Amino acid sequence: MSRKIKYSLELKLLLVKQAIKGEGSVRAIAKENQLDHTILDRWVSFYKVYGIEGLRLPARQYDGEFKLKAIQTLRAGGLSLYQACIRFKIPSVSMLSNWQKKYESHGAESLFKSCRGKPKSMNKSDKIPKQGTANAREQELENKYLRAENEYLKKLYALIQKEELEKRKKR
Repeated sequence: MSRKIKYSLELKLLLVKQAIKGEGSVRAIAKENQLDHTILDRWVSFYKVYGIEGLRLPARQYDGEFKLKAIQTLRAGGLSLYQACIRFKIPSVSMLSNWQKKYESHGAESLFKSCRGKPKSMNKSDKIPKQGTANAREQELENKYLRAENEYLKKLYALIQKEELEKRKKR
């Protein structure tokens, strides 16, 4: 995953004004400044609707109600993802697309669940099989077998080393 680059407000404003004045196409201005044209296009759209505040969108977390409202408006209004992002001041089309996928596959309640961060590790009860079940007994026997096999191989290796050492001493 690539690292997100932050651009200064001055740079955003300069490039947006160049694009609006027609000093070049969005693609040409973006390429000249080593920037993806979709980013500059998004900046221009947000600037046209919200002015300079559209370029200062802070990173934030959205609650379930906001996500649901955005998805319902998107579906009912026949908006594109891009248009809905502009309307709701969502800086990333992929974020809205992910919400839409969650909504379609798992329903509205999935938008209210927070799943940020590292997933929790398994509980101890998940790691150790419960005693008394057939699966637990089978697992226990397999572990004993593997331990015994390991001990046997260690002793065999030690015996081989001992014999080789005795052969060297006789020479």
